[in-house]
Order: sequence, then structure tokens, then C-alpha cells
Amino acid sequence: MIFKKLELIEQYLEKYYQEKYGNYSSNNSFSVIHERENFSSSHELNESQRESLRKLQHNHKHYIELTGREDEFYDIYYSLADETSNLVISIEGIGGVGKTALTTEVCIKSLEAGNFHSVLWQSAKPYEMTVGGKNKLSNACIDWDSVLTGIATNLGKGADVIRITEIERKQDFVKTLLGENRYLVIIDNLETIEGYSDLVKKLNNFFNGSRAILTTRRMVSGFKHIEPISLKGLTQENSIKFLNKLLEVKENARNTIGNDNENLSRIHTFTGGLPLAMELIIGKLQMGYSLNTVFTGLEKVNYKVINDPNSTDEDIYKDFYGFIYQDSWEQLSNEERDLLIYLGVNDVSEGTSMKDIIDINVWDTEQIQNMMPKLIEFSLVTSEI
Repeated sequence: MIFKKLELIEQYLEKYYQEKYGNYSSNNSFSVIHERENFSSSHELNESQRESLRKLQHNHKHYIELTGREDEFYDIYYSLADETSNLVISIEGIGGVGKTALTTEVCIKSLEAGNFHSVLWQSAKPYEMTVGGKNKLSNACIDWDSVLTGIATNLGKGADVIRITEIERKQDFVKTLLGENRYLVIIDNLETIEGYSDLVKKLNNFFNGSRAILTTRRMVSGFKHIEPISLKGLTQENSIKFLNKLLEVKENARNTIGNDNENLSRIHTFTGGLPLAMELIIGKLQMGYSLNTVFTGLEKVNYKVINDPNSTDEDIYKDFYGFIYQDSWEQLSNEERDLLIYLGVNDVSEGTSMKDIIDINVWDTEQIQNMMPKLIEFSLVTSEI
């Protein structure tokens, strides 16, 4: 069984991890996980395309079909399909707005259409979990060198690239590799990369016929080779569609809300239409909280800043998610909290297996099986067989 964490939970867990283990820095951003439809294509895929598609559909198979992102999807899809363009797509927006969901959909559709040989997905992981706790890796902050190494490794040239010590030669080596086929490179969570602004400059004319998508919480502007796509919260209409899809599998929350779109509209207003925030509010209602309790709590948060892509007020942002997670966190035992933290510091794009959890020798199988249902019920993790 694979356990996957919802996007941005580390934002709220940060202060608790600091109290327990010391400094903490979030490393990854992952969009809300939902059921999604399988895709079909008449294009005959090659082995590399099938493998990339298999990985994407396995790692993100719980996404629902995109809601309210059609314009952005087609803008990106057709821009990437244009073989005469070398623009780098930058998908920008606050955490929880759906950057990964949109990127995943574009990757899948592009592979199915045969537009790319394969997808090369780069992600940061600055920590590892050991029996003694969470340890910072020596290459905690991803830099240009490690991005180059990651691309080469994904192309089966890891042993060759690590022997190249000069960054200019390594850059030329990877650029040559990218010219051998048409690849789609994803650099997820750009803002976590050390010197990311300088890195963006290096991407100009780098991909040699291949293309790239960046996802970032920070705006990337002032670069002629960057095509920015700014994501905001869903419209009220699309938020209601999104919420109704969630409520299909959340019986308690559906019974609490009923079929009244007015309550769904209020959730949209409080969250600014952020998919993650709406998912978590439904999770609170599923836990048994009344609408009045949830709405009263949300009224205390200045949510308007969430939908402002130029905002740098992270305190208000954390307060918002803090409210959503507070009750859930307080109802967890210390061991359940530790398990949640462990799941949060792993690379959740791949998930964490039961074996991985058992191997750290903190909990046995019975303890894990007893703790996991509450984490799932509170919408803090999802599970896959």
C-alpha cells in the first residue's frame, strides 16, 4: 500500500517539527489528489512514451479531470506542440492552486499525442528520514549542477555525467542529450532551487529542440524566453463543480452540506477557489464538524490575499492553512503526528510504501495499520493498493 501526502501539509507542520527536531524547510509542492479518468489515444506509443505515461498515471492517478483550467491547458499544450518555439513555460501560483495537476494533465495529453519522446520530471528532496529523525542531505538545496545531473540520470547517463566536473562541459553534455529526442523536462518547485533566478537565465536556448515546464510559487518575469502562465483560484461556478465531485465520496460532508449550492458558494468565497483549501474544508466536514464551526473559523482569516499572485504575505497564507489543519493536528496522537511528519518529508510524487515505513524501525505493521485510517479519514493522506 502506498501512502501519499496532500500538498503543502508541511507548511502547517513546520512549527511542530521545529519543536521536535529543529529547523525545518518545506521542499515540495503537490496538488490535491483525487480520482481521475483514464485517458485513451489512437496514437501508437513507443516504449519510452509508454513508460513515461505509466509513471505519470501511476503517480497521479487520483487526480480528477481538470476543472476550470481549460484555457490554461490549451495555451500550454499548443505552445509545447509548436516545434518552432523554444519558449520555457512557467506555471506560477500559490501552493494549492493546482500547478502540479495542470502540469500532469499537459504531460499526459502531450505523450498520448506523441508530441514528446518522454517526460523528465525533476523534483527536490533536501531531507532523508532515519531512525534518529530527519537529516539534511549534503546537497539539500538543488542547484543547476544537480538539475543537469538529474536530467542526465533520467536519460540513463548518470554514470557519465558524474565524471564531468566542469559545469560548462556538463551543461554541453546534457544539452546534446536533449537534442537526441524531443523531451519534455519538468522542473517542479523552481523557487526551492538555490539561485533559481540565475538558473532561469541558463535555460535560454538550452533545451535543444526539447521543451520545459517550470512550476513555481514565485513569479518569473523579465525573461524573453519564459512564457508565464499565472494560476488563480477557480471561479465560483467551477468551484461548485469541483466540490460536488469531492462530495461524491465524502458522505458525512455531503449530509452536512446537503444539496444547497449556497453553502458551496460560501466555501468558494472563503478559500478564494483554491482546490487544496476546498479539499481540506470538505475533510473537516467529513470529520464531523458543523458548517457553522467551520465558517466561523474561516471568518477569522484574511483569505483575500490568497488569490493575489503578487502577495508575499506568507504569514496570512500559513494562518489560513493553520486553521484548516489545527483541529486535525490536535486530534492526532504523538505517534500519529510523527507518522504524518515522516510521510511529509519523503518524496510524495513516488509515495511511501508500507515497507519503507516499517524499515525505519519506529512502528510495526499493526501500529501503522491502526494509525493510518485516522490520517486518511482526516484527508491528511490518501492510500493506494
